[in-house]
Amino acid sequence: MRTLAVEFNREESEVMVALDVFMEIEMVDIKDNNVIAVKNFVKHQGIKGNEFVYLPILI
Repeated sequence: MRTLAVEFNREESEVMVALDVFMEIEMVDIKDNNVIAVKNFVKHQGIKGNEFVYLPILI
């Protein structure tokens, strides 16, 4: 979470709330190895691409 907080210039608590919301609406999934997977990337972005985009995070 620290990495995302720094990148977005936000508090870690704000990043956690945002990720919780994204998980509730099934936009992202956090894998066991602390990787964020963007579900249905094509659906959410409207472009051709992979089903998942993986973003490593530090917790």
